Amino acid sequence: DDDTFIMVENLRRLLKKYDPNKPHFFGRRFLLHRGKGPHLEHSYNSGGAGYVLSRGALKLLGENAKVALANNGLAEDVEISRSLLKLGIGCEDTRDEEGRETFMPMNIDNMRYKYTHANKPYFWYWRYAYYPTRDGLECCSKHWISTHYIYSKDLYRLEELYKQGKDGRGKDPSPEDRIST
Repeated sequence: DDDTFIMVENLRRLLKKYDPNKPHFFGRRFLLHRGKGPHLEHSYNSGGAGYVLSRGALKLLGENAKVALANNGLAEDVEISRSLLKLGIGCEDTRDEEGRETFMPMNIDNMRYKYTHANKPYFWYWRYAYYPTRDGLECCSKHWISTHYIYSKDLYRLEELYKQGKDGRGKDPSPEDRIST
């Protein structure tokens, strides 16, 4: 989406752990429906938060496009997830070591301060979250990768915070956690 901000250095930090020639599908995992048994659960990576396909996943998808791709009138993020699942490529866990999210489907400030279980108990996000959610500053990894619903003025602020070495939770990272530029 054109209103998504990507912290490229943090994306590189995630991707360097994986072989790009193997099929991988990274992003903010949402739950479409949960069932028991194989193929009864369907999760997908949020299009708004952005998702990443490895070279291996793109190659496999391209070679099997006629079998995998379908136009069922579904949202693009759900459809690409279904297509990849037909090829055995599922959504991967992109949370950090502490279980905090790295791909933000909403504005990161709203996720940290506005959307909490206490003030929004019936918010759609709680139903779609694949993993248990956390409130406040605990919601987001200090190495967050993307944030969605960003206005142009926020793009400049986020870039400036990055240049100053601020992490995703609004705190200064320790020197060993800073990303060299």
